[in-house]
Amino acid sequence: MIKKDFWKHKKLDEMSVEEWEALCGKCGVCCLYKIENEKTGEVEWTNIACNYLDFETGTCEVYNSRQKKMESCIKLTPTNVKNLQYLPETCIYRMLSKGKPLPDWHPLITEDPNSVSLNPDKLDFDTIAKKYI
Repeated sequence: MIKKDFWKHKKLDEMSVEEWEALCGKCGVCCLYKIENEKTGEVEWTNIACNYLDFETGTCEVYNSRQKKMESCIKLTPTNVKNLQYLPETCIYRMLSKGKPLPDWHPLITEDPNSVSLNPDKLDFDTIAKKYI
């Protein structure tokens, strides 16, 4: 069972798996294909998402086996979220790693799992799954 306000009292690397997973804002941005400029290191997002992204829920349809089914899928960890430049500044993991609070719409604040739909960074209908290209 997750304790209320756990994120206020724990660092990311002190969290249980259950706590870590509860933080995800389900925006789906980490599931977008990215293009990195090898010379500058700049990363641009495409509007093409992984085939396994469920657009309605913002979750992965094969979450437990995602690295096997999609070799380019990077598992987010307390260590790498600080260094993954492609994660938006509004990524919950990135925000907490920088000492910022959870946004008001987050389900851990609202206690409503459906409030994730209020995430302003949630992918919209301009995004398509790779399988449709």
